[in-house]
Amino acid sequence: MSVVVFMVLLYHKYWVCQVYNCLVFTMSQLKNNTLELAGIKTAKSVANEIIAVRGFYTREIVKTGKKNGMKFNFDYAEHADVFPLPATLVNSLGEDIATKFPGMSIKLYSNYPFSHREKPVLDEFETTALKTLEGNPEEPVWSISKIGEKRSIRYVVPDIMKPACVGCHNSHPGSIKRNWKTGDVRGAVEVIVPLEEVEATLFSGFVEVLAVVVVIFVVLITITLYLVKKYITAQVVTLSKNFK
Repeated sequence: MSVVVFMVLLYHKYWVCQVYNCLVFTMSQLKNNTLELAGIKTAKSVANEIIAVRGFYTREIVKTGKKNGMKFNFDYAEHADVFPLPATLVNSLGEDIATKFPGMSIKLYSNYPFSHREKPVLDEFETTALKTLEGNPEEPVWSISKIGEKRSIRYVVPDIMKPACVGCHNSHPGSIKRNWKTGDVRGAVEVIVPLEEVEATLFSGFVEVLAVVVVIFVVLITITLYLVKKYITAQVVTLSKNFK
């Protein structure tokens, strides 16, 4: 009887181990998927905020400021009475963020930069993203890439020409294209967010969830093994009595 019970329990323990391994693998995959989704959501939020801030600055500050004699140009840092252009504002903000938060960056690039800027050298992802957004500006482009030593989310949205932008870009002496229309895709705004920064925020919560799941699993398995052992023992005892 003891041998039979032992063999049955051994068989069940084998499957318990298989189920446990599957559980650990599933939780690991869930963690990775959650991390990627959180990274995308973070990058999307930053990109949307940048677009919103730039739109407000263009619509409310630049437009109103010009009517009141304020000056706006890319070389604002060299003049006390000059303020940055909207694109210059985004680039300056991106540089400041990259300094304060290593690995994270905000980039604005276009095939039609103002003449004072060199045409940017784009990597394969940036070239593809820009071309894709020019064809379909409704769908952001994103990728998970290793930048330096960090796995990062690269999230790109289109830089759309608004009514307040068209007049300036079609008349500014530094503009290399003069036939812009409202709704055209002038370029792209890219946000890069290191996943390790997102993971640090999520990890503590994930560990707590994993601990709860493991505890529940162990309790259920313990109860199951107890019931199986009790049932098999009862069956073996019954069979032994029948053979007497």
